[in-house]
Amino acid sequence: MISAAEGAWERQQYVYGTTKWAAYYGLRNMVESQNSQLKYWRGSMRRHSTHVFGTTANTLVLVLNCIAVNISMLRDAYGTTDPARPTSAPDVAPQRRRKPKVAPHPPAAPTPQPRNQLTQNPDGARRRHDRRTPPAGAPTTPLDFRKGDPMTHPTQVNSAPVPPAIETANQHHVPRQTTRLSSGQRRLWPTPTGAASFDLTYPHERRVAIAGDWESDLPSVAATLVSLRRRAPDILTILHLGDLRYEAPRSTSTGLPGRRFISDLDELLGQLHFNRLILTAGNHDWWDQLHDEFERHPERMYRISARIWVAPRGFRFQIGQATFMSFGGAVSVDRGPGSSSWSIHESPTRADVHRASRGGRVDVLLTHEPPDAGIAEVDAITGRPNRWVPERLARSAQSRALITDLVAAVTPSRTFHGHMHVRGEAHTADGRSTFSLAVAGKPGNVGVLTVSHDRFLDFDWSEAPPSR
Repeated sequence: MISAAEGAWERQQYVYGTTKWAAYYGLRNMVESQNSQLKYWRGSMRRHSTHVFGTTANTLVLVLNCIAVNISMLRDAYGTTDPARPTSAPDVAPQRRRKPKVAPHPPAAPTPQPRNQLTQNPDGARRRHDRRTPPAGAPTTPLDFRKGDPMTHPTQVNSAPVPPAIETANQHHVPRQTTRLSSGQRRLWPTPTGAASFDLTYPHERRVAIAGDWESDLPSVAATLVSLRRRAPDILTILHLGDLRYEAPRSTSTGLPGRRFISDLDELLGQLHFNRLILTAGNHDWWDQLHDEFERHPERMYRISARIWVAPRGFRFQIGQATFMSFGGAVSVDRGPGSSSWSIHESPTRADVHRASRGGRVDVLLTHEPPDAGIAEVDAITGRPNRWVPERLARSAQSRALITDLVAAVTPSRTFHGHMHVRGEAHTADGRSTFSLAVAGKPGNVGVLTVSHDRFLDFDWSEAPPSR
């Protein structure tokens, strides 16, 4: 038995719930928040992120990263000033705690700037004038989180206007500023108000869209979403079955272009007036990051952009009259241990299935890995023994068996999965159905599910996307 004196160092210094305890715990939260800025959001100081040896060299790298992160945070807080360039708006000084005794003179009107020159935004961020003509009906101003969050002003109409043209990645691209979510914005739920609730239903929401793998193919995704918006103008929610290609940010030291698909997709969703996309993560999504986040907060979805959330494995929610379960992950047959993009957390485990089954039955099950449901198109792919490494095929079969056990445990009326990149469906005598959705750019990538009493759980395949 450890004595009280020996175990004192393991105990909290202050009594739980007191003012001193709250201040001490707040300090810890602040330190962890700054560490996350250094590791993920602004810097890249993670394991194997440096290629130098020795304590001195790594210390210098750490110091330079700390300086860069601090400069980035200061610029976000106070803006930047470049006296060598004209500005389109006056610099905004840090807000005073007390008002000055004499009110300052009003600033002079900004001078119009010629196109293709760097200008200064009122919030201090520099940008280049966009040479492109914005699509008709599209927003003309970028999303500004300092002025408000899209969750506090969601689209409430059931018939959203459709822009006739959407600019995609294969057209001329002009760099734009990427807006980061604050910690408070990341905690918002995908509900109409952003409050925590497992009922995600918008007023008068009767249908949702379900989409298969997109694999960061923005031109195909844009064509598909435009087609979906024209066919189903009432859709506000997209339930995605994985492989968006949500990936780790690429270091600028590689010389390769940054990964922009998530930010481009978020902008596209806003242009087409989709309020939210809920992702059931696939094997090609960033599972190292997702696993860490879900370990910290298993009770809520992880918000990765203004309109995109990722659901934890086994997460349950409701839209309309239908109950849903999201159960992400799958075994990669095209890569494995030793690959830089492979993660040990990508595939579900038996413990995950047991934990997800405890809540009982659901109406709709969303997975990335397919169950063994007898879909001919899926069986034709999994039955090719010479195409993939035998060990990976064996692991894939074990993973599909786990999903089959999950289906048996929660008995969904409708099961939707991606991963196989083919369209197919199978039905049982008791009225239950399983649907496999195709990859972006192919017919069968998107369908519409009814969640209201009228035609409850009817699923209609969306028309093929228009040719690009």
